[in-house]
Amino acid sequence: MKRPARTRVPRSVPLGQYRRTLMAVRRFRLNVVFGVVLLGYGLLLGRLGQLQLVDAAQYRKTWSARHQAPVTIDARRGRIYDRNGYVLAEPKPCVSLAMDPGFEVIKDPASFALRVETLVGADKLSAGIIRERIEAAREPVQRGLVEDVPGWVRLSGV
Repeated sequence: MKRPARTRVPRSVPLGQYRRTLMAVRRFRLNVVFGVVLLGYGLLLGRLGQLQLVDAAQYRKTWSARHQAPVTIDARRGRIYDRNGYVLAEPKPCVSLAMDPGFEVIKDPASFALRVETLVGADKLSAGIIRERIEAAREPVQRGLVEDVPGWVRLSGV
């Protein structure tokens, strides 16, 4: 059985030239690998730029549509009667509006309050009250001592 032939340098090629050729081939292969890696990073950087700069508005709109949605909570309850059969409480429909203050900065509270008033209804909530609540939410929380604390709260350490 014959062994596979090994590639050997012909005796006509000087040893120095063989080494230079071998180093040139290695350098070429290294440059090809480096070029492929550099091309990969370039494509990755280009895609990142496209996502962050070109398509940012579309992604922001999609995110906003997914994370802002009206939620209807069906919380109907029956009437509550006392022992004599008189109605103590009965369910009434109401509209509740909640906003995350850290989500979006309201630049013009007056126009925002008017828009909310038209959505909710002027009889339920006026624009003035909405504007006052927006301004109150912008103020930082005041920390400090409170003088009118009941004794049981002071004793409990709350």
